[in-house]
Amino acid sequence: MLLGASSTLGQTATPAEEFLGPFPSWTQVQCSGADDTSMLQSALNSLGTPGHSPVLFIKPGTCRIARSLTITADNVTVLGADPATTRVLWAGPSGASMFILSVAHSRFGRITWDHGGTGGLIYEGAWPNSGCCFPTDNRHEDEVYQGMVAQPGSAAFLGGRYAGDAETTWIRNRFVGPAQVGIFLNGANVLDYWVWDSLFQGLQYGVANATYSATAAGGFAVNRSVFLGSTYADMAIGNTNYFSARWNYSKGSAQFIGGGPIGDSPAPWTVQGNTVLDTPDDHNIIDMGNTGPLVLLDNVFRANLAHIKVGNPYAGANLDGEILSVGNTFSHSTFPPRVIPFETGSATRLREIDDTLETPVTDPGTPTLPATPQSQGRPVFEPATLDSAGVQAAINQALASGPRAIVHLPYASYAIDSTLGYQPTRPSRS
Repeated sequence: MLLGASSTLGQTATPAEEFLGPFPSWTQVQCSGADDTSMLQSALNSLGTPGHSPVLFIKPGTCRIARSLTITADNVTVLGADPATTRVLWAGPSGASMFILSVAHSRFGRITWDHGGTGGLIYEGAWPNSGCCFPTDNRHEDEVYQGMVAQPGSAAFLGGRYAGDAETTWIRNRFVGPAQVGIFLNGANVLDYWVWDSLFQGLQYGVANATYSATAAGGFAVNRSVFLGSTYADMAIGNTNYFSARWNYSKGSAQFIGGGPIGDSPAPWTVQGNTVLDTPDDHNIIDMGNTGPLVLLDNVFRANLAHIKVGNPYAGANLDGEILSVGNTFSHSTFPPRVIPFETGSATRLREIDDTLETPVTDPGTPTLPATPQSQGRPVFEPATLDSAGVQAAINQALASGPRAIVHLPYASYAIDSTLGYQPTRPSRS
């Protein structure tokens, strides 16, 4: 828990996000760059146990691991100093996973994970479908995933070894190819994956629950992210669920959304505010082998073959799909080809409102994604004792040190028997 001491009241502007830490109570380790597997595994085993912090902080440097790290404790955190300075490098056999997870309510971030140019996975979900607790409410932030190979090689393969994994957030991450998939959802209970402000560059697939070699399941929403040069699809599905893609930028990818032959099973998609540029002439921008419904709102599509296709491929020309298109712009990249926005069959239900066709579109440029939050070096105070007196003393120290100091309450049970806080001396009335 954090308490910020500030002299400013009624503040309306949201301050820039910053990194708070490392705190003195956290477990902090320094890698040697030789073989750090045993040291890191020992620290992970101790997280949250009596006498140990639930937070592991890895100081700047390169950590070399030769076998998979594992973690099964819930409510824990693993953070590096910064992905630019803290790297975990794989030195083990090809085809293995770097980090095998069976956790809930946990946080991971600020590390560059490098698979060393070998096949395998970086994060693998491995909850055994028993015991506490179903993996949920996990968060991955400010991480870089690199050094994988195209086949097999994925940054995240979660929920697929035994059971599910849900309500997982990915924010400000970088997935750098070559790799087969950035985030792969491998099960019907791999649900509510929320991706924000992330980069997917030079991968076969960015976010998917199916590839050309595997079909699984799971639902996701991708927002404000950048896809560059996906060789198969930015996003792909092979089973039904609910999906959305909002405010993303894609350039030079084979497809923005691809869907396997699910048939008549509906897989609703909301596609809003995206800019999709320069898919190849022999690919549809969106091609989904199910009925949809697909809702397109205020997107910009630039390609010579600007087909949007939704429907059961087994029906042949009589595609059976549902498309609502409102306020979209369909443009071309060269002349003289003319854009054909939709590929429909006699059974497709298409409703178009205020779409624009053949309007030239200029590339606005690749968006600048949010940077990794940095520490502002604020004074930090932690209670010396786990009671009212200890917490109040830390508050008093923070207030005396100046504005924006931090009171950090390490994970523990506190015996509070009096009111805490700052009570300024009021002037007496005459």
